[in-house]
Amino acid sequence: MNDLNTHRPDDPDNLPGAAARAVKTRRPLYEWLAWGLWLITLGILLEFALTSFAEHETQAAVLASALMVGLLLAGLIVEAIQRIEHASAYRYRYPVEHVVEPDSPTEDSQS
Repeated sequence: MNDLNTHRPDDPDNLPGAAARAVKTRRPLYEWLAWGLWLITLGILLEFALTSFAEHETQAAVLASALMVGLLLAGLIVEAIQRIEHASAYRYRYPVEHVVEPDSPTEDSQS
């Protein structure tokens, strides 16, 4: 059984290159809840901005609009970074004990 977060070079199911990075992972529940809260907050800020503009409260409307745009951009940046991390080849790093440096002597050659 191959754990998705480890890399085993001797595993026959190990796929090279882009095929290894195409593994789909499901989002955990807390992540879905966080995105839901983000969307609800954006909706509340949008509603507050629109009603403030309708009531000619420009200072409150501009403040709510700026908060909404900032929160929207922050969420988009978080999603972009997560997609980049999931597509990264370094996501499948293997533990340090499996790294063999070519110039270092092995245990067999010392005995």
